[in-house]
Formats: sequence, C-alpha cells, structure tokens
Amino acid sequence: MQKLKRLAEAEVIAELLKNEFHHPEFHADRELFESLVFQPDVDDKRQNVRRRELLSRRYADLLRELPDETQWWEVRIEAADLELIRVAPRPEWRRIANGSMLLKDVAGRIRSGRFSGKSVCKVQAIGYGLRQKADHSSVVLIGVGEGKPLTIVDGNHRLAAALQTGDAAAAGQFRGIAGFSPRMSECYCYDGATINRWRRFTGWMKNLAVEENTGLIQKPAA
Repeated sequence: MQKLKRLAEAEVIAELLKNEFHHPEFHADRELFESLVFQPDVDDKRQNVRRRELLSRRYADLLRELPDETQWWEVRIEAADLELIRVAPRPEWRRIANGSMLLKDVAGRIRSGRFSGKSVCKVQAIGYGLRQKADHSSVVLIGVGEGKPLTIVDGNHRLAAALQTGDAAAAGQFRGIAGFSPRMSECYCYDGATINRWRRFTGWMKNLAVEENTGLIQKPAA
C-alpha cells in the first residue's frame, strides 16, 4: 500500500458522510444538508462540526473509538494489500466469513454461490454495476501501522464486489483512505475481539451517562 498524501480528519469525515448520505437516517432533512455534504469546505470549522454531528447518526461508535492520534492518509490499494485487508467485524460478515475475515476469502465465498442474504445481494448488485462502469468513490480502512492488517470501515460491499471477477487489481479503482494508530487494536471497529466488544459497551454506557447528565437525553416524566 502506497501512501500518497496526509489527510485531515475533517476530510475523512466529509468523505464518509458523502458515502453514507443515502441512508434513511438523513431522509428527514436531506435537502437542508445536501450542499454541506456534497460541496464541503473542510476549512470551515462550523461546517466540520456539523458534518461530524451528522455522521454520528450512523458512525457514533466509530467516532468515539478512534484514537485521537490517528493519522489519516490517502493511499493506493494494490493487489498485494488484499492479503491484509479484512471486512468489518459485523454479524452479516461474520456469518459469511466462517472464521476468516480476510476480504479475499469473504469475496470468494460470496462468489461460490453458497451464501444468500441482504449483504450478498448488495455485493452482487454492485458487482454488476462495476462491470459496466468503474467506481472511483472513497473506501476507508483503519490499521495499527504499515504492513499490519487493515479493517474496512466503509466500502465492504464495494470492495467485495470488485473482487467478484477474481481480479485482485480491481480494488485499486477506488480512492483509498487509511487511518493508522498504534492503539487501533483496542477498537472494536478494527478488531471484534471480546475484550474490544466490552470496551465498546462500557464506552457506550459512559457516553449515555454523560448525555443524561448534560440534558441531551430527555428522561420520561414520572
């Protein structure tokens, strides 16, 4: 994986939000925020705060877990990197993974036709589209450091779809973004180990307590 240039966290959040903005969480106020999402000014601090708030609708756990010292880079994803890239530790991918969370193994199992479900259908649909037209959207990965395993934060379906042809180089069509921190191994979004699942739960509980104490969550009347 070749590092191309450093990126500010605000740039990464803008790219993630752009990819996620089609989801139902944004339906109610989509028109209000369209320009903020698709014409971002990452030098505008108020815009950056608002985009982070919007992204929290879908990625609150990720934003809470990422180490403060995470360094973000634009990277070039090469065929050899697929030996280190893993899908996200989510239930839908665990079911297909059967023990190996490596992207190339998961893509191979989907290609075998032995699996079904929402994620598989989505991968197949995206794969058909990629055969018609290349996709240069951003995919986001996180890791401990160079030469170590990377986990996909955003782009699981697109990367799996790109490998449906069996051409490992196909993953290189996307704009790669990678975040690195020595403490990334403590994040559930990077490694779904039991201890990290517990860290996520306790972090969620602490955050809930803070929101209640600051009045961000309205308690029901007695």
